[in-house]
Amino acid sequence: TVPNQLGVDYNTHVIEAILTQIAPALGWR
Repeated sequence: TVPNQLGVDYNTHVIEAILTQIAPALGWR
């Protein structure tokens, strides 16, 4: 079983990375 802490931290990192890549493409700041 993966600790919830690790899952949340991983998801946050992934979401942040995705937003970092997509946001500029969408014209976000």
